[in-house]
Amino acid sequence: MMSVAAAALVAFATRGAMAQGGGGGMRGQNMAMMSGGQDNPLFKDITLTDAELAKTKAAADKHAAALKLVSDSSQAYGAKVREARQGGDQAAADAAMKMAQPWRDKQQAEMKSLRDDLRGALTADHQAAFDKNMDEMMKMMQNRGGQRPPNN
Repeated sequence: MMSVAAAALVAFATRGAMAQGGGGGMRGQNMAMMSGGQDNPLFKDITLTDAELAKTKAAADKHAAALKLVSDSSQAYGAKVREARQGGDQAAADAAMKMAQPWRDKQQAEMKSLRDDLRGALTADHQAAFDKNMDEMMKMMQNRGGQRPPNN
């Protein structure tokens, strides 16, 4: 079960890279498009140079397997939580949530690492725009009741 912030970051980070030539990767276009693109809110008002596109694609490729592992594991625990709650067993749901916490922590750490790598692939001017876009995305998520990913 992916946190709202992590899910949003993955969704935003995986949208639209095909518009700037990103491609290939695991699980169809989702993980392949993590490198950014014109329709991606994190890359709004940023036109990636060829070098930046290559670096962001490399960052996406670097994190794809780890993100899939933590996402799949989190989803498996989420299914256990739902099953327990639907069966009226709150103790089992709480236990599954507790067992899922290390995976959520790994997921948040991996998402932060991806975010840092994407930002690091950009020029200073583009980093400023990326930071602005990230702040806007976090505000939007908080307004919807989502949680902000850790900044450490």
